[in-house]
Amino acid sequence: MMPDKKNAILIASLGLVSILGLGGFAHQEGGGKRDALMGKGLDRVLEKIDATPEQAEQIRAIRDRLVAERPQMDRKNELLEIWGQGKPDPAQIHAAIDARADERRAFAHKMADAMIEAHGILTPAQRDQVRELIAKKAEHRKHHGKREGRKARKAPAAD
Repeated sequence: MMPDKKNAILIASLGLVSILGLGGFAHQEGGGKRDALMGKGLDRVLEKIDATPEQAEQIRAIRDRLVAERPQMDRKNELLEIWGQGKPDPAQIHAAIDARADERRAFAHKMADAMIEAHGILTPAQRDQVRELIAKKAEHRKHHGKREGRKARKAPAAD
């Protein structure tokens, strides 16, 4: 695959994540505040692109379906259990990692299908707006880091 095509696929995938508010899709069920905010982020995007109530309902249904289907990513305990064995089995470690990668790949394909579905729901003008929002967000992250939250902005305490 050519680098430009890879970039286009990456940008399209990020677009889906952005429009569906799935930035935290890797979090566990009951992920707390971050999962709760996914709905607000999606609502803001839908408002910015002037989505009709029908479009908003369809897009939220796609998001809800993906959230319900997202793989459980809390496999650290599984690897820690293997680590705690007297002599960890390399095949067991590799199998656990391969299973996790397979789950993520399968979910990425579901996200691609959802992206295609969302594309068909939005008008060309709305798709352009989404693309502009994503580009703006990517540019911000490029200059300010991926996550510039309260903790990231706090100055270290002086000793």
